Amino acid sequence: MEKRVALAIFISALILLLYNIRYYQNYELTEVKKAQEAERVFPSSQIKETSLPSIPEIKLASIDIPKKDLYIDTELIDVQLTPRGSLQSWKLKRYLEKDRKPIEMIHSQDLSCFPLDLSLQNGKNLVVCDFISLDRYTKQFIYQVEDIPDVRLEKRLTFFPDRYEVRVDLKMENPSLLQSSGSLVLWGGFIKEQEDQKELIEQVYSIDNQIHKVSFKKKGPFDKIMVSLGLRKKEEPRAEIKKITNFSWSSQSKRYFSTIILPESIFQKEVHFKKGKDGVLSMALVLPNISTGSFKFYIGPKEYESLEIFEKGCERIVYSGWLAPFSRLILKTLKLFYLITRNYGVAIILLAIVIKIILFPLNQISFRSMKSMQELQPHMNRIRQKYRNDREKLNREIIALYKRHGINPVQSLTGGCLPMFLQLPILFALFTTFRTAIELRGSPFIFWLKDLSMQDPYYILPILMGVSMYIQQRIMTPVQADPKQPNMAIFMTTFFTFICFGFPSGLILYWLVQNILTIGQQYLIIRKKKSVARNQRG
Repeated sequence: MEKRVALAIFISALILLLYNIRYYQNYELTEVKKAQEAERVFPSSQIKETSLPSIPEIKLASIDIPKKDLYIDTELIDVQLTPRGSLQSWKLKRYLEKDRKPIEMIHSQDLSCFPLDLSLQNGKNLVVCDFISLDRYTKQFIYQVEDIPDVRLEKRLTFFPDRYEVRVDLKMENPSLLQSSGSLVLWGGFIKEQEDQKELIEQVYSIDNQIHKVSFKKKGPFDKIMVSLGLRKKEEPRAEIKKITNFSWSSQSKRYFSTIILPESIFQKEVHFKKGKDGVLSMALVLPNISTGSFKFYIGPKEYESLEIFEKGCERIVYSGWLAPFSRLILKTLKLFYLITRNYGVAIILLAIVIKIILFPLNQISFRSMKSMQELQPHMNRIRQKYRNDREKLNREIIALYKRHGINPVQSLTGGCLPMFLQLPILFALFTTFRTAIELRGSPFIFWLKDLSMQDPYYILPILMGVSMYIQQRIMTPVQADPKQPNMAIFMTTFFTFICFGFPSGLILYWLVQNILTIGQQYLIIRKKKSVARNQRG
């Protein structure tokens, strides 16, 4: 019975871990009824081109803007503005691509629309009529509405030397001269979806301190099979827009980097999330006839501290759900060890040792309970064989066996399972940390392990981890206790090793160290028990 329960627990842990992986692949943040009521989806057949123009028309009057005034250089970022007052380039100095060049956050070079572009929903064109470089961090653009010169719009961009953000202040003169459909559109980021991409794109927003995910319809494998078999017509790509009102902030991001729009002023506002026919995801603020408005844009890494400074609550795009406290604690501990060792691989090893020390007393109870139950297995098998046709007699004999050896089966089972359940939140939190923590991005360990957030390229760690799991099971379950157990151990470790091939190498390293420490602990317990038995016989 004890082995069946242990196997069931192992399989349950496996299912939970696989579910957790699926969860983070889809990044399904919690959605509540209130958000569903606030969210409206407009199919492409109902979307007019004037409702959210894809290409804002901004002309440049005959003014000369020096290129040096359109360039902003801070401790963290290099920014290049377009002559019409939008973001053409936003490079992160502290984060590099594989070619050692700074990360580029603007992904709209092939488009005619850039982040922080302005447009009018009534089709009127904006004209840049003046530009002022107030200082190295503050730039001001003045627009006029074509054919309505009395409507002037001032946009001031303020950058900060020590933050990944820009403040946008808008001021409009005579907004009442615009038609009711003359709402301003302030564009956010642009990301192109690719079917073969491994980095997931997420669009989220916050209402009443609750984070909600924006999702568009996607064709699954079943749809593709139906189309390939000719049982369903192939649908042409179409645009979709989701309109959110009464939100606090909205975000569009990839695995490690994010763009966040935070309106500061209190006025009627909407955010539109759009997926174009070409697969480009974008978000834009729609501002109905405002006279003034202030906004903050965060464009940078998904660092917990930086996001928390930008706006309380935004840090939850990094960690969310009930595992968030575990993930934050693990990351803080790793960063502390990193300050000492300057190597995140060594920091992971130290973390595994610390957790093993914390759980050492419980593990001791667990191992002793499991060994005691295993030693009774031959006696229990004989009793089951002898009284296989008498259930009542069988139960009495098993209870008597437990009493003779001073074992409480319920307590033993609980003591054996508790450390396993305590490890589950830690493993899930570690998986979350290695998948989302930008601090671990590109962090090397030794030799072939150049990035602990990615899988082992040569599968060395998963194989070693599988071997350690098999050794651990063989130590705890000798062949004489159950002749079939070795075959089961080989199957389970092989199966689990293949699953772990795609896990972050940092997580596998932690697991491997835990297994090695567990093997050592098991060996010492068995050796001590044999020594006590020899002394008793002597």
